[in-house]
Amino acid sequence: MEIVVLFKADQPVTRDAWQEVMDGQGLPASLPPDFDVTGEEGGFAPVGFRGAQAGFEFYRGPADRSTLKQARSKRRGFDQAASFIWGEDLNEMGAAVCASAALAVLTGGVLYFPQDGDVFAGAEAVAWAREAVNAV
Repeated sequence: MEIVVLFKADQPVTRDAWQEVMDGQGLPASLPPDFDVTGEEGGFAPVGFRGAQAGFEFYRGPADRSTLKQARSKRRGFDQAASFIWGEDLNEMGAAVCASAALAVLTGGVLYFPQDGDVFAGAEAVAWAREAVNAV
């Protein structure tokens, strides 16, 4: 499964600011202190979820036109995409959902769930994340 967050590249992203959004929104995930917010290396990122060790694959780079079109976000000027990918583990899903919603809030971007075609911004992304993690 995958979630994509689309945002403008000029939006500053730090690990601490990202974690503050998760904490402030009551999203029960925790980024490790050395989390690579650039996503340049890509790959699996160990992230805590409700006190358990979980994680997801994290990649960040230029947003492609196809994703922008599918997410109906081309007019917003988004040019960056962060992908959160996980398998069948529900803790990994919870970690990815929390982190992606918080990143959307932090950057003023949108959370795009390609499997359903859903697009959420700001408070909607957080509400969607809360509903998803409460089902876990």
